[in-house]
Amino acid sequence: MKLRGLRVELGEVEHALRTVPGVRRAAAAVHGTGAAAVLVGYVVGDLSDADVESLRPALAGKLPGYLVPNVVLRLPELPLTRTGKVDRKRLPAPEAGAARTAYVPPGTDDERVVAGVFAELLGLERAGRDDEFFLRGGNSLQAIRAVGRLNDALGVPLTVRDFYTAPTVAALADLAGRRRAAEQAAQWQLLDEIEQLSDDEVERLLAAD
Repeated sequence: MKLRGLRVELGEVEHALRTVPGVRRAAAAVHGTGAAAVLVGYVVGDLSDADVESLRPALAGKLPGYLVPNVVLRLPELPLTRTGKVDRKRLPAPEAGAARTAYVPPGTDDERVVAGVFAELLGLERAGRDDEFFLRGGNSLQAIRAVGRLNDALGVPLTVRDFYTAPTVAALADLAGRRRAAEQAAQWQLLDEIEQLSDDEVERLLAAD
């Protein structure tokens, strides 16, 4: 099965879901076609709402980006065929709003940069602060391109994994801001340590180089 030009192995997705603590059974299916297609994961188990929300970031370290489900739904049980196999045709499609959010304009400079890159790469008229790259039609190859552009524009290192751990425009912009602040703090700390050195210590360090 293919999703946005990439081959999707549903069994691989299901196996990764089953390795997450608390998941007893799992299934996966693709709903929709073309740019509107979404990869949906289904789980059965003792999982809270917070547990379900944490599944996609958890899978980012186990699967290639394009195999991480766009949406994960919790079900009381999986639909089965007469022979006891998962009946994929009866797996429910996600609600229309599950993969879309109401438009909220970016509120900071970093958010505007991230939203601009999302919109440009995905061919969108606009991207809001609550939009997620993959839920708006992006794939892992486009994410790699987005990472390159964002690293140049924001001046901080981001990775494709960050698109899952900080999935929205606002979260990704906030992550970039925190990393920038951490880098600046480290630089100031280094300068402060250098200023505390005596002239003899500085000379010895220079001589060692």
